[in-house]
Amino acid sequence: MCNSSEPALPSNSGAPDPVASCSYSSFERAFRSVALRSVILPLPPAFLEYLNEDGVFLGAGSEALPARSGTRVYDLDDEDAYRDWSSSESEGGESAGEVAATDERRQRGRSSAGGASSSSSSDCGSSSAAPAPDSTPWAVRFPELHASMCAAIDSLGGRVVPRLNWSCPTDAAWVNPNGTLDCDNADQVVLMLKSSDRVGHDLELLQQRLRAPAGTSGSTSSGGDISTSGPAATLVQPVLVLRKWYDLRPEREFRVFVRGSRLVGACQRDVSQHFPQLHGPDALPPIRAAIRRFHAQHIARHFPLSEYVVDLYVATNLTTKLIDFGCASSGTSPLLFSWEELGLGGGGESGVSGGNRQAAGPGSSGGRGEEGGAPAVGGGSSSGSSSSDSGEEDGGDGSWELRVVAPGGGMQAGVRAACGMPYDMLDMTESLALMQRMQQGQQGQ
Repeated sequence: MCNSSEPALPSNSGAPDPVASCSYSSFERAFRSVALRSVILPLPPAFLEYLNEDGVFLGAGSEALPARSGTRVYDLDDEDAYRDWSSSESEGGESAGEVAATDERRQRGRSSAGGASSSSSSDCGSSSAAPAPDSTPWAVRFPELHASMCAAIDSLGGRVVPRLNWSCPTDAAWVNPNGTLDCDNADQVVLMLKSSDRVGHDLELLQQRLRAPAGTSGSTSSGGDISTSGPAATLVQPVLVLRKWYDLRPEREFRVFVRGSRLVGACQRDVSQHFPQLHGPDALPPIRAAIRRFHAQHIARHFPLSEYVVDLYVATNLTTKLIDFGCASSGTSPLLFSWEELGLGGGGESGVSGGNRQAAGPGSSGGRGEEGGAPAVGGGSSSGSSSSDSGEEDGGDGSWELRVVAPGGGMQAGVRAACGMPYDMLDMTESLALMQRMQQGQQGQ
């Protein structure tokens, strides 16, 4: 049954723009009651330009990184700087006055050398030097946005996960001292946004939408992963989404695939590890039923697209929450499936664990993909489901699979591993191809 408290979105008859439909600001209002709590802030065009600027400048009062304890800064060219002086020390043969005079001469020498150097460099490079990037702290440049972000963070309990219209900066988690997306201040949020290639991809797409005349066909982004080749492109307003931080358990996150408004598959979202909690005769059927029920009640007749990907969180008590929507395209990873077996238009790209999997019903050990990934097991296929599990609530088709990484499959590289690959590996052909595949998977995470 439809939830009457949730406003219905436009129907599919108007051929909606899939990219615009999957923007968080487009669907948040309709699914607010079943989504994780968040605050949406509009972004001015000047801030998008700031995010695209080279370099990251942290002002003296920035809270993006923990404050370092006071340490003495040594001049590596000054051997005397490493000596520990005391008022009673006289063995060196220099009086306090002599030491002060030496320091004064040294300082005058540095000043004159620095002036000559800067004068010389300005004379030689005045005609060709590029303008220096603006190092003004972002909070000074955008005081209203800074105040809005601080207020939003406070209203969400002091800890948030940032994202733009489509992407979270998951590839920049290494910048955060805690190694996660958990941010407790506005400086930390902006640091992660500026450090993320995923956010850069969003910025490129937003700029394309802002430049394109209304009603024109959408152009494919540089990565070719989010395009609007069919419907006319819709203007998308840039937004910053601050979602309340929840310590979500990775084994309870699932990616669900929909074709023709019907469920065609689902799998665990984190395919880099095996979760023992998801195995056992009674582990997957309740999760499968919760996903089917949530889709039928809250999504199927409210989301404007007929083909899409949706990420859900199914708690241990089977309470289900919406995390995100995504386009059924090559920019979204099919993870434990391939686009061919799902029957979706993902450009023929298989998931992280490879395509051509054997269908696995309840109790089977699953098949191994072509690329040697960990095997997956299916849960709750039609042959092993109860009559209520294959009823009419999901369109009368109860044959879709829920796949999870099976035990004994070996360790897989997670899609975020590309963010930590050593630079030296770029010279290795095989490693470069691996990194490209991992980056593509990371973009679709």
